[in-house]
Amino acid sequence: MLFYDGALLGFRAKPKEGQPYPEPLNDFMIKDAATMTFEKPRPNMFMVRCLQWTTIIERTFYAESAEARQKWIEAIEAISRRYKTHMNTTIQEEPMDTVCGF
Repeated sequence: MLFYDGALLGFRAKPKEGQPYPEPLNDFMIKDAATMTFEKPRPNMFMVRCLQWTTIIERTFYAESAEARQKWIEAIEAISRRYKTHMNTTIQEEPMDTVCGF
C-alpha cells in the first residue's frame, strides 16, 4: 500500500477494507526512489531502490500484469517527484489505489 507521504507498506495479502492493517512485511519510504522493470525470473517484476536512513535498499515486487506494474511504477515515481517538489508542505496521509500483487 502506497501513501502520499512516501510510505510503502507491503503485506502478505491485500488488507481488507475497513479493517486495521495487519503487521506489514515491508515498511519503508520511497523518497528519492528509482524503479527498474524486469521480466526474469518472473514476468511483471519491478524493483524499487531508495535510501533508508543511510543505506540504499532494493526491494523486488511482482505485479499481476504489465499494466498493474506500470501503475505501481507511475505512482511510486509521482510520489517521489512530489516529495522532492514539496518537501516542506504537509502531504495527505491517504492510501493510493491499491493494486493486487503487493
